[in-house]
Amino acid sequence: MSAKAGNVFYFSIFFFLIFDATFLTLLHLYNKYVQDKKTDQSNIHKLKNIMERREALKELAAALGGLAMIPGCKLLPGAMCYDPVAPYPKDYVCSYCNNTIKDKYDGYLLYSINLIEETVNHIKMLEYDAGLDKTEFCPKCSQKNIEKPELIFRFRFSDETEYHIARSNIISDYQCLLVFLSNPDGFTGDQTIIQKMTGLGLSDDLNIG
Repeated sequence: MSAKAGNVFYFSIFFFLIFDATFLTLLHLYNKYVQDKKTDQSNIHKLKNIMERREALKELAAALGGLAMIPGCKLLPGAMCYDPVAPYPKDYVCSYCNNTIKDKYDGYLLYSINLIEETVNHIKMLEYDAGLDKTEFCPKCSQKNIEKPELIFRFRFSDETEYHIARSNIISDYQCLLVFLSNPDGFTGDQTIIQKMTGLGLSDDLNIG
């Protein structure tokens, strides 16, 4: 092979390597662009869903606020839009272990638990970290027979804070909290309930942004 031919050969290899590296770099940048665009679209879609849920829950909260006749957020018997609940004892089936407790809790209490669970689910839909523990209502799960069991509600505003624990079987406590979390700036209800359910202080401390 002549010197000239050798130079052409090595130049061709060098050019190919440069072209290949450039192509791979451009391909990587393109793939990153496509992935970032998909991520942005996913985030926009997620944010849109959150905003839509917040708007829907604001309407629900407004309805609950009217039902509860705030500022006290107390559900008045005459304002109930639900079917009357029988006060006599009914069976309770534990949702954790499927244990059936015969005729221990009255119908209104069991109805309250169901409505409270529904309200807590709405709070979760607002992207808050909340949970409800019904362990005390089941002797098998609690390992003891509690005469007056209570629902244990845990709540926190962010991962950086400790859970606040509240004990309550009162429907209006949870509904009042939902009204507050849906529209803190427009809240005119009982701030002591919010303090009880979230651990927040009163007045200026209730501004959660």
